[in-house]
Amino acid sequence: MNTTSRSIRRRLSAVPVLILLFTLSIPAVLAQPGDRSQMDPPERVEQMLAAIDENVGISDEQAERLRPIFLEEAEKRLELREQFGRGDREARRAAMEIRQAEANERVGEVLSEEQMATYLEWQESRSQGRRGGRGGNRPRGGNGG
Repeated sequence: MNTTSRSIRRRLSAVPVLILLFTLSIPAVLAQPGDRSQMDPPERVEQMLAAIDENVGISDEQAERLRPIFLEEAEKRLELREQFGRGDREARRAAMEIRQAEANERVGEVLSEEQMATYLEWQESRSQGRRGGRGGNRPRGGNGG
């Protein structure tokens, strides 16, 4: 019984250390690069524009025209998330898809036809990546104008 008691005490003495390590690791996990939940909408938009430039190829003028579109869409997406909360996921998804289609219409007014085709392919690959499919970068397309 004495050895059992010591064994239990030894195991229990490790618990506070484990709790401390776990607690200290939380901020590091939450601050991982690419964690979009930590970015405000303007940061997300800048990241999005950089990714579009990398994958589609856009001019500075196109980026300037796209910026307000994406900022407005980011705000509307936040409103939808607040409206639906964690409730009806299907209704929220349908509303988000409508928003995305409307945003794509506006983006199509800025991009060339070739850029828009590349953008839509890239967007689909990102969507599949989020759903567990194989996403990835697309080669640059278009002439940036």
